[in-house]
Amino acid sequence: MTRIALEDIEQLNQIDSTGKKTVIFKHSTACPISSMMLKSFEKGLKNTDTDNVDYFYLDIFCYRHISNEIEQRFEVRHESPQLLVIDNGTVVAHASHSDITSELIGN
Repeated sequence: MTRIALEDIEQLNQIDSTGKKTVIFKHSTACPISSMMLKSFEKGLKNTDTDNVDYFYLDIFCYRHISNEIEQRFEVRHESPQLLVIDNGTVVAHASHSDITSELIGN
């Protein structure tokens, strides 16, 4: 699965129109736990059916305003690292820190 950089609010507006499940990984580039969880999550993707999933990566240091918009729009309190799985405009799963796994995509 190709990682798409989430760098513009307009990308959030398009999530509902793709017809695909969407994953957003919110990453803190200064946090070693976040880096570890990102590597673990992406490693797990190799064993996950991701054909109909768009995978967005959000660097929260550069784009904290987008993280704030995600929190407000999807009503999930900001954490980092954090994974949100969105289907038809609704968060169907989310996790933070050591609870982040690729298995969440299947929910």
